[in-house]
Amino acid sequence: MRLIVCQGLLLAGAKNRYGVRLLETKITDDKSQFAVVSIAELGVAQPAFDFTNQLTAFAGKPPLKRHQRVAAELINDVLFQPSIETRFLLGIVAIETLCAPSKQKKEGNSKCCQRVIQRYLNNTTADSFAKLYTKRNDFAHEGFGKGVLDREASEARQIATELLLAQI
Repeated sequence: MRLIVCQGLLLAGAKNRYGVRLLETKITDDKSQFAVVSIAELGVAQPAFDFTNQLTAFAGKPPLKRHQRVAAELINDVLFQPSIETRFLLGIVAIETLCAPSKQKKEGNSKCCQRVIQRYLNNTTADSFAKLYTKRNDFAHEGFGKGVLDREASEARQIATELLLAQI
């Protein structure tokens, strides 16, 4: 049950631009208790009843695959990062995580992700990702973009969220 609730919180939070920080407390070796210790909000979110309705809908979905769960956690964690660069990189890594199971031999991450995004979303979003990935490379390998990746961080998180929701 707790897995379903945690999964629902992550998915409803991603869709509504909330981040949920969970605290796990061990009761016994095989039982844990979770508490929501903080909620971060990005921009204007939907009313609380919409969030509750979506939480209920997402809690009814089958369990996420491992890579989807990791991506959902990364999308969630974006909202708790003070650094623009960290938010940007977490968004890109969430997208890569969602695309990893589809990677073909000798295919680069960017090409694989573009192909997966085209399949689940559309060509325009895949093109946007390609531009973001170029900026990721510029930042990670050359140090370009420090302090100016705020829009890109938001866009990467949005693409990751849309891709996750399209896959489930």
